[in-house]
Amino acid sequence: MKNAFFFLVLTVLWVACSDSKPTHSNTDSASSETSSAAQAEPAQFAAFFSDFYTQAHQPGNTTALDAFVSGTHGIWVVEAGGAMPTFTHYTQLHTIPLGNGSSLFPLLTKFSEVIIDTLPLRDCDKPSLFNKEGCFAQQVNTFAQHKIWTSAGLPLEQRNALEKLAALIDYTVVDTNGFVYYFIKENGKWHPAVIDLRRPCGA
Repeated sequence: MKNAFFFLVLTVLWVACSDSKPTHSNTDSASSETSSAAQAEPAQFAAFFSDFYTQAHQPGNTTALDAFVSGTHGIWVVEAGGAMPTFTHYTQLHTIPLGNGSSLFPLLTKFSEVIIDTLPLRDCDKPSLFNKEGCFAQQVNTFAQHKIWTSAGLPLEQRNALEKLAALIDYTVVDTNGFVYYFIKENGKWHPAVIDLRRPCGA
C-alpha cells in the first residue's frame, strides 16, 4: 500500500514538472529590444552624419542642407570673441558666414568618415591640437557639461534658450581638422544644434 502511494506521488510530481514551461516576462522582452536599439543607434548616427557631411560639401546645395536644421530650435554658432565666446542664432545653414566674409558651407575639411569612438582630447603640443586626428562622434553632451553660454554675456532669454537646447543634445562630433558639432534628436531625427568654430589652444 505504501509503495502504491509513493508511486502515485512520484507520478503527480512528474506530470507537474513535465507541464511546466519557462516563461519570459514582458520586461525581459522589452529590455532586449531596448538593448538592440541602443546597439544599432551608433551605426545609424554614423550614416546620418555621412549624409550631412556629404550635403555640406556640395556647393549650391542650399535646400538639402537647410533641411537638416530643426524648425523648432534653429542652429547656434559659437565663435571666439576675445575673452568671451560669441553666440549667433541662425535658421538656415547656408547663410552662416565665416570671419573672412565667405560662407561656412560648403565645408572644406578633409575628413569625410565619422568614427564612433571616444572624443579626442586637446593637446597643444600636437600639430592638430588634439591627441588623435580624425572626425570622432560620441554619445556624450560636453556642451551641457561646459555651460559656456553662461559666460558669454548673453541676454537672459538667449541663456534660457541655450540651456534648454543643451539638455537635448544627443551626440557630440569633433572634427580635428574643422569644428565641433552638437546634435539633438527630435522626433526620431538628428539635427545640428550648435557648431563651435573655435580652435583649441587659442589657435
